[in-house]
Amino acid sequence: MKKIMMVCLSLAALLVMTNTALAQVYNPVGVQTNVPKSTVLNGGWTECYSDLYGNSGTLLSSLEPLCQGANVMLACSQVDGNEFVVLGQAPIEDVVFNTGTGNTTHPANGIEWYFNESWSWGFAPSGETVSRNSCDTNSTAAEQRLCWHTGDDELEGGWRCGATTGLNSSTTWMRHILIQGDVPEVAPVPVNNNYALTLLILVLSGIGFVAIRRYS
Repeated sequence: MKKIMMVCLSLAALLVMTNTALAQVYNPVGVQTNVPKSTVLNGGWTECYSDLYGNSGTLLSSLEPLCQGANVMLACSQVDGNEFVVLGQAPIEDVVFNTGTGNTTHPANGIEWYFNESWSWGFAPSGETVSRNSCDTNSTAAEQRLCWHTGDDELEGGWRCGATTGLNSSTTWMRHILIQGDVPEVAPVPVNNNYALTLLILVLSGIGFVAIRRYS
């Protein structure tokens, strides 16, 4: 009855592969809006920094040792909100590519990025222009834009999370930086049904063992 055992083991292996396939890393292309935080945090991302939009004075250089990852995500949300209202991600070298203080952007992963440690930091959707003064005030596709003021190597208050602007002193909106390590796209992340899967594998293996004992 070795065939029965082989069938049981094959079914168990198939369940493992299915479970792995359902646990893919979250790797969005382009600007995303209204994404559940659980989708991001369960998709291989770790929050390395967050604060209120109204806060000022965080040294950008102090974020470097905290937010080292292959990819970096900038996002924003309402305080106690369950969704990231706007988010974008790209390789770290693109997210912090110095574009100066003008309206030049740096395209990467379907997003127009801009950064300068004494002007502003943010993004706009692919193909769109920005109007940095110092943050981006462009209202086209406003819901897909994010901008934070910077000055003298510091993260300053404000300014926009999507179409919501003028957040320089806001205590109801949050800005977030998340990192993704050197994780292959096909790598699984932990999911909540591991115990059930393990139990099912053991049951199938037990059935095969009993069948072999019975017919041998």
